[in-house]
Amino acid sequence: MKNPPPGRADMTALEEENRRLSAQLVHAESAHAELIVIHLAYRRLSEAAAGPAALAVLIDLVATVLGCERFEVFRCADGHLTERLDGIGSWADEEWQRLDSAPLVREALDAGRVRTQEPWVGATSDREPVACVPLSGGGAVTGMLVLYTLLPQKYEWTSSDAALFDVLSTLGGKVLPS
Repeated sequence: MKNPPPGRADMTALEEENRRLSAQLVHAESAHAELIVIHLAYRRLSEAAAGPAALAVLIDLVATVLGCERFEVFRCADGHLTERLDGIGSWADEEWQRLDSAPLVREALDAGRVRTQEPWVGATSDREPVACVPLSGGGAVTGMLVLYTLLPQKYEWTSSDAALFDVLSTLGGKVLPS
């Protein structure tokens, strides 16, 4: 005995189920791609030799994966920024020293945790940090990554940015030359 052909209601239900499953697949593939990017960032940074090679990897990750247009990397000691190491679009040496008292920097230094604000809402100028990522080494904050401006097409932080901040914070201390 043959099954009768599906009716219009059955076809509509199947089409709706197909759309729902397709959307889930797209979401799963997107999440998988984000995990691969975070894994590769972790691997690149963990395998880089300490010092200049690791600093070059960090700069590349911040510029290409986070989409940051202007940022700086600092050495920290005793809860203060002590030396600018490198970055893209860095300010003159005498200008970065005011950052030590900037609220977002102070919060990140005092808490030893990443601090962010909305990239296009929170910043009052391109010299106001939109994110501060403490770089840990030996259980202490030994450096700070300060992000100022993002690429024009990036207008908010994502969950993969948060995961990359964690990777940078955990492994970022190795970028600091001894």
